[in-house]
Amino acid sequence: MFRSFASAQRPPALPRSVSVLAVCVSVCTMFSTLAAAQGSSRTIAIVNLSAAPEAEATTAKARELLRRTPQIRPTESGDLARALESRLPDAGPDAPVLADAQRALDESELAFGQFKSRLATSKLGEARRSLFSLPPSARTTAMLADVSFRMALIHLRADNMGLAQGEFQLYHRLLPDQRIDPVRYPPSVVVAFEEARKRLPQKASATLAISASYDGAPIYLDGQSAGKAPLSLAVTPGAHIVSIDAPKYEAAAQTIDIDPGDTQVVKIDLQPRSLVSRALELRFEAQERGYDDESLRIAASRVSRLVGSDAVLIIVGETSEAVLFIQELERLSYRSHVNPQLTRMLALAMPVPRPTLLDGTLKKPAPVAWYRSPIGIATIAAGASILIVGGLSLGTRDSSEQSRVGVPEWVDF
Repeated sequence: MFRSFASAQRPPALPRSVSVLAVCVSVCTMFSTLAAAQGSSRTIAIVNLSAAPEAEATTAKARELLRRTPQIRPTESGDLARALESRLPDAGPDAPVLADAQRALDESELAFGQFKSRLATSKLGEARRSLFSLPPSARTTAMLADVSFRMALIHLRADNMGLAQGEFQLYHRLLPDQRIDPVRYPPSVVVAFEEARKRLPQKASATLAISASYDGAPIYLDGQSAGKAPLSLAVTPGAHIVSIDAPKYEAAAQTIDIDPGDTQVVKIDLQPRSLVSRALELRFEAQERGYDDESLRIAASRVSRLVGSDAVLIIVGETSEAVLFIQELERLSYRSHVNPQLTRMLALAMPVPRPTLLDGTLKKPAPVAWYRSPIGIATIAAGASILIVGGLSLGTRDSSEQSRVGVPEWVDF
């Protein structure tokens, strides 16, 4: 028997970080698949279309119930939720802006009476900006004319006849048939007002090239429809108001002053309408359309697409009835009173399969294969994790036991 040297070259062993990484990946996979199997909670938007005085309290109760219901949540609190759930203004969606503009006009009149011309001018500019954000209408046109008239009074007090005449002429363009009461205003104002009307240019010797970021947007000149963008328009020299009101965009307007024979380029950048204003518009349209089932289905479908909700709970009727719209079915549930039936109605929007009363008959949920259930998916993920970690561990141990680099080993023959 004799001894000989034998040495073996071992392959590089897998780093320990690889095993740790495999464990992390396997665990994350298991939890992610389990979460996917359980399903995420569904979002329900609440829309108040009821004229009942207690409708706001009803929507608040429904929101609180949604918070407490598992796997269901209301839309996030904020301006959008208030636009859908609060009581609708009686005068239409433009009522708050019109009220702000009227408040600024009243404050300017008070400041003018106190000889605070700078404050009065500032308030008139605030009112004009508010009115420029609204679609053209008879009401907004009359208020813009009122702003121009008051601006002219401020210029007259400062003995600036040129600016006063320009504002009076803009007033005449907006309200061509309007006259002022000579008893209410001093003779100097009446004379300047009538002189501006007489000097109003009658020949369209200037050109406006109007464009917008949205082709086809309706264009209004001094409150009257003038065509669609892009548009080349012959106008009389002087001050004008150009307005644009395009669908899905915020209304925009600006004042321009053009000289005889000139061509002025006017480009108006339109901004997309906010979700809040669009939500208010949808509610007013639904109110005008009526509360039959088809009208409610259309309104709920539009709200669901607007806010990205899975379902819409509509409060309707004089007695605050509720009806549920489920987006994936494109159908309405039965209509019932809120107090005793709201919890049962919300069960229809649960993400888990359950019997439904949408068709008037109970439907049994379809059976789910074991490997699609949450427990089955978790078991498969756990088994895969064990196999991966175990295989890596055995491979590392075998390679370390086979040989060591540079270490002699006695072999007996």
